[in-house]
Order: sequence, then C-alpha cells, then structure tokens
Amino acid sequence: MAKRILWTVNGLLPEVAKKLGVTPPEKGAWIFSLFTQLKELYGSEVEFHLVTCAKAAKQSMHVEMDATTHFHILPMRKNAFSRCYDTELDLLEKLIRQIDPCLVHVHGTEDFYGLVTERIEVPVIISLQGVRNEIIKYLFSDISKTDYYKIALRYRDYGMIKNLKVWKRKTDDENKIIRMNRYFIGRTLFDKGACLGINPQAEYLTGEDHRLLRPEFYAADWQLEESEPYSIHTTISESSFKGVFLIINALEVLARKYPQIKLNIAGTFNGPIAKSLAATIKKKGLTPHIHFLGGCNAGQLVASMHKSRVFLMGSYIDNSPNSLQEAQAVGIPPVAAFTGGIPSLVDDFENGLLYPRGDLYYMVHLISELFDNPELARRISANAKKLKTTRNNPERLKELYKTVYARFIENPTTSRL
Repeated sequence: MAKRILWTVNGLLPEVAKKLGVTPPEKGAWIFSLFTQLKELYGSEVEFHLVTCAKAAKQSMHVEMDATTHFHILPMRKNAFSRCYDTELDLLEKLIRQIDPCLVHVHGTEDFYGLVTERIEVPVIISLQGVRNEIIKYLFSDISKTDYYKIALRYRDYGMIKNLKVWKRKTDDENKIIRMNRYFIGRTLFDKGACLGINPQAEYLTGEDHRLLRPEFYAADWQLEESEPYSIHTTISESSFKGVFLIINALEVLARKYPQIKLNIAGTFNGPIAKSLAATIKKKGLTPHIHFLGGCNAGQLVASMHKSRVFLMGSYIDNSPNSLQEAQAVGIPPVAAFTGGIPSLVDDFENGLLYPRGDLYYMVHLISELFDNPELARRISANAKKLKTTRNNPERLKELYKTVYARFIENPTTSRL
C-alpha cells in the first residue's frame, strides 16, 4: 500500500487551476515543479495530497488528478488572516485525520498551516521560505514609516494601515510555528540562524538551497552580444523592503552617465504605492527610460532577461529569492545586496556582485562596472550558469528530498516533537 504524504501549499496546482477554469498561478510555481519531480521519483510508492485554503472556495473540494495525486481546497473566511484561524485549523485537522499521512510537509511559515502541529500526532516538516521575523524589521527601509502613512492618508487607502497589523499578526504566528515545531528544511545561513535563534531545539534537516526552477530557466542561455547595452532587468514587487524606490534612485544617477539607459520592471503594482511610484518617476524625468512589463510568466521573464545587460535586486532583506536564482540560471549578471540569505546564493565577483544593503552609490558603481567591462560580465555570467547544474540540479534535489523523507516514510513512529 502506498505511503501518504500531505503538503500544504499557498496556491493551486496548475493542472487543478485549469480544471477549475482559473488562471494558473506564477507565484510559487517552483513548488509545483518540485512536486512533479518527486512524483516522478516515487511513482506508485507514495500518494501525495496537496492542500490549500482559498477565500473563493465556498466549501471543501477534492480534485483527484490521478491514483497518486490529490488536491484539496479548503474554504477560508474573508478576514481569516487578520483574525484567529480556529475554523481553518479545524478543517485542516479533520482532513489530515481522514487522509492519515505518514508525514505533513508545510511549505512556508508565512501562513497558518504550521500551527496544526499541536493538534495532530503526525510528524510535520516546515520549509522555511520568507522569514517574517527578520523581514518586518525592514518594512520601512525604502519608504519611511511617516511617508507610508502619508501615502495611505493621501489616497485614503486604510487597507495599507490594516496590512501593517496583518504583518505583525503573521509574524507572531510565524514565531509560534517555529517554536512549536521540531523539523525544518532551510536554504540559507540566514534562515538557519533565525530558526535556531527562536527554537534552539529545532532539527534543521538541511540548509542546502532546494529551489527547483521552471524548465524555461534551465533552457535559457544569456549572451552578452544579444543583450542591449545599458539595459537593466528587475523582477520586483511593491513591498517596501524590496527596494523599488532605491532602484529608481539608482536609475536617476545612472542616466547622467548613460542617457540611453533602460529599466525593464517585471511585477504588478497597484494602489497608492503604484501612484506614488509613478509620481516619483515622472518628477525625476525617468518615464522614457522605464518599461513596466506587468506580471510575467517564465517565458516572458527569460525574454526580458535575455535582452537586458544586468539583473538588479534592490531588496533590503530577503532569504532565498526566486528571481535571483532564475537570473543566475539564465546567465544575466546579477547585482544584489549583501543581506539576509543572499550571501548564501552569491559569491561576490564570482557569480554575482554584492553591495552593502541600501547603498545607492555602491549599487550604481557595480552596475557601471558590468556596463563598462564586458569581460567581467561574461565571467560572472559563465559562473552563474553553472549553478543550475549544481545547486539547482533536479537530480540532486530529488535525492536530497528522498533522504529527508526516508526518515519518516521508513519509520512511521518518528516523533512529531
């Protein structure tokens, strides 16, 4: 009889989305790439049950993809993330007891799923993704707290103020999750330090980055000669710690030396922050230099990276950003801050360039180095591409998970705590 493993995830499996007639998600797509690889590895030996909560779901749903793949969607109250999660945890606990898995794997501490551990007897592994406990310290790095409130009040968007309360609540929940659980999979020295700092008794099962990329990034092959001179690509969100205003300030400085410079921005911007960003761009006279790409699929991201000369991250804090690893796989030379988990992903002047967090002029200098020194750009690119055959190698990642899971699959009596 097949062993059962239950995953909690933060979105729909693409095949499920298609069945339900909704757009497949781009965010978190790497998790489903990993799932596909593990499904192939285990075959009929393991039955996977993937679970997510959705506000759009009016009742619990079960989608059977095949004999060994099941997707469950649980309903979520409209304001569950800003209140207690008892109703959602009741549904999750009930489902886990029905399925009776030998292991529950919670992907991420950003949401409430990891709180279910104290209700069940099954071992639970928590995969660390973002580390809210550290990120919250840098929420007002790109925009001061005063300016943040001014923007919210100017546009009468009180949801921005509510979001700060949600951040605090989710950070408190993350701390509870890390304290109450025993088994963790991490990616960087940054998340290892944060995890063991909160819970010194935690078992950190692996600290190797286990990010599996989408196929388009493995196939990509950036070439300097095919990229446009003085062009930059960034994949970014409007979250203030991501540093979009820092990037705009860097563009302003760079435009004085490179008047033909271009910035391609992949990401969705809405509401007051988007309006404030647009006003800043206009005030600085940078509108002709910026191309907003909107939300992009993997193919569109690869196309933009191929035609750009530098990949730029403005984050004041980050753990193991997808976009950085995607850029390295494509081969576009990346520039990012020495902050959070990024030093675990980038060897400075080997497969990327690092500047001190928030240092505008150091960032500008490194971009100029790549613009003006083709040999440096080629060397960084060549070294970055190697990572998709080592760090992000699908076969290596499958073996890593097989080793971690074996402890629980082969020994069902493994303690949950």
